[in-house]
Amino acid sequence: MALVDLDTVFGNVAALMGVACQTTFFDLIQRVDSLDESTLAQHLAPHRSGVRVLPASSQPSDWRRLDSDAVVRLLKLLAHAHDFVILDAPATFTDTVAVALEHASHIILVTSLDATSVRATRDLLAFLGSSPPTSDKVRIVVNHDSPVAAVREPEVAAALGREIFWSLPYDQRVRASAQLGQAESDGIFDGSRLAESVSNLADQFDRLYTSRGRPAAPPAKRGLRSLLFGSEDE
Repeated sequence: MALVDLDTVFGNVAALMGVACQTTFFDLIQRVDSLDESTLAQHLAPHRSGVRVLPASSQPSDWRRLDSDAVVRLLKLLAHAHDFVILDAPATFTDTVAVALEHASHIILVTSLDATSVRATRDLLAFLGSSPPTSDKVRIVVNHDSPVAAVREPEVAAALGREIFWSLPYDQRVRASAQLGQAESDGIFDGSRLAESVSNLADQFDRLYTSRGRPAAPPAKRGLRSLLFGSEDE
């Protein structure tokens, strides 16, 4: 599985995963026409879980020089080389984000239980709703990022005019693990409600993958859950 950081200003996926990266998304765009699956793998930073990380560029000016066609070619190459590609997009729109949303199989729109987050999510849904290639792929995930919620999930669903696809429970260790560069696959959340919820969410997307008319993955390929957490049949 590949994890790609598309945050044009505050990209921090590599830091949160605790990996050192030499090559960025922008770097690969510049040489995309000379890449194949084997050379691509050399430029992705391996995490101990098996996930390969491609960080965002540290220079905001780089994103203004990206060619949309080259972005599409790189995303297709990543998709061909990996069972799953997760694109971590920022809360702002750029040409790169628009291209990523258009070509994504699924869009997870994460919101929290506070009024400002819900309003921003509602505005984003209105924008995505005007774009048919993306509007039917969006699923709402509520992240309980605080032990105290300003609004309840039924109120969020009513305000957004959509059902909540998934809900991630609050865990006070999340903030500390992010600061320390510890991913969930490191086992620090083993046995917790959060770990179980994320694992089951991965199962849901495995099912969505096959329900869209795609063949089941062959035995040599692993589902999203085992890629994230490992499994007894690896």
